[in-house]
Amino acid sequence: MTTSVLEAYSALVTLRLQMRPTERSPGELQLEKAGRNQKAETLSVPTTAADELVHSRSEEPVELPALAGRLRLSMIRFGRQLRRHDPPELSIAQVSGLASVVHAGPLGVGQLAELEGLPSPAATRLADKLEAAGLVVRQANPADRRGVQVVATQAGTDLLARRARAGDAWLAERLAALSESDRRALERAVAVLESLAAERPGPAPVAVADPGRTKELEA
Repeated sequence: MTTSVLEAYSALVTLRLQMRPTERSPGELQLEKAGRNQKAETLSVPTTAADELVHSRSEEPVELPALAGRLRLSMIRFGRQLRRHDPPELSIAQVSGLASVVHAGPLGVGQLAELEGLPSPAATRLADKLEAAGLVVRQANPADRRGVQVVATQAGTDLLARRARAGDAWLAERLAALSESDRRALERAVAVLESLAAERPGPAPVAVADPGRTKELEA
């Protein structure tokens, strides 16, 4: 063979060798398989609290009493923390009553009693205390000359707005620490809670009167 033919033959052999799959030892193949398994496990690990819940409970039936208990306790704890932003001069019942008047008013005393779940005398005392604090006023009902409506003052509206801003800012700070997936899950949960809260409550269960609770509602 001439030199040029030998060079061409050598280049052809080299090209074929490069195109052949590389032969690996059994140890190398085992390491590669272990690496693939580890990668698959890493990709399947949940990365958010919402994903962990779905991952761990997707195949389990929902236990309603347990779910109700967790929801109730969570709402109590959140409510307790949010109450720290309430005006110190007002009780829980007064803040709730003022919110009803601001958002649903003007209200008759009977309407206020229904919204707050209070007997009529307790609602009257609640309106009296809010009026004494300058947060509401009583006005004649234009549709009923004998009726009186409870109307929020500008001071009452401003106080409730400051409370809402403080509570919203505290919650937003907590939400900022969540992942986007958790925020989406919470957004869906809030929609469900809003639907539940909009339902009219059924008859209250018969229970032994609690003097402490009655005193709190009338505060």
